[in-house]
Amino acid sequence: STGKQVAALGGHEHDVRTVAISQDNMTLASAGLDGTVRLHTLEEIHQSTVLPAGGEVVSAAFSPSGSTAATSCSDHEIAIWETSTGKRLAQFPGTGFAPAFSPDGRTLIAGASRQAGVVNLWDLSSGQATPILQPLDPKDYAHTSIACSPDGRSLAISFGNWRTSTPGMVKICDFPSGKVRAELEAHERQVESLTFSPDGSILVTAGWDQYVKFWDARTGDHLSGVKAHEGRVISVEFSPDGKKLVSTSSDRTAKLWDVARKRITLVLSGHRSPVASAAFAPDGNTLATAGWDGKVKFWDVETGEERATLNAH
Repeated sequence: STGKQVAALGGHEHDVRTVAISQDNMTLASAGLDGTVRLHTLEEIHQSTVLPAGGEVVSAAFSPSGSTAATSCSDHEIAIWETSTGKRLAQFPGTGFAPAFSPDGRTLIAGASRQAGVVNLWDLSSGQATPILQPLDPKDYAHTSIACSPDGRSLAISFGNWRTSTPGMVKICDFPSGKVRAELEAHERQVESLTFSPDGSILVTAGWDQYVKFWDARTGDHLSGVKAHEGRVISVEFSPDGKKLVSTSSDRTAKLWDVARKRITLVLSGHRSPVASAAFAPDGNTLATAGWDGKVKFWDVETGEERATLNAH
């Protein structure tokens, strides 16, 4: 895709909080506080569909096939959308946070909005939910992020509370049973994001304490920790081959990492506000970042060159 073509796309009127690219590299979704999810067809480089989510959209995820997408709003409503038509297929009012699809696409995983610590596994064929994990004190903890390992055997859930000094917690458990394998006091402050490596061996967490940490995903053993940013770390994501990692921060940067060496290799500067989310294209050559400045930017992963920007208006 070329910078001029992509830059011609319209964008959001307010903060962009999340960005995702479908596994077939056909569609980019951006979602924000203007109450919309915008689906951009990358092959033809144009905005094809606007999903009227209604509330402030704080997260979005594609199903493995790319045919559907899940969104969650600040009012805890989760919705499932058909990406080709923009049709809302299902709606779960007041049901949860941070939705993630299982690798087989049959289950939607989301934190329960009314029970801190509890995670619901939604069977998408029946619409029925199975709760796993034990409740936590809502004064100390709320769900912040959920990730399912690519092999579908493990689940990681982070908890925290930005209003308190409670350390950020991470639970690693078997999927779908919910049997907890490890419970980590992972960060001094809230854990904002976590992600599994493509082979499922490493879990990376991001915290308000400005650290990015690497863990053994099977045992929960701590492997490495780096003070990565000058502000809270908002998101982390592996490249498709697992060799690179991106972290984004309130310091208005995204940083690319060499995973083997646990070192930062490139700093991507260009957003004028916190960088809320990032997503690698399936070929691993392009990175998309979403900022509170209302912009989505595209970067060359090898050089760090900014290729294009989706403007806010």
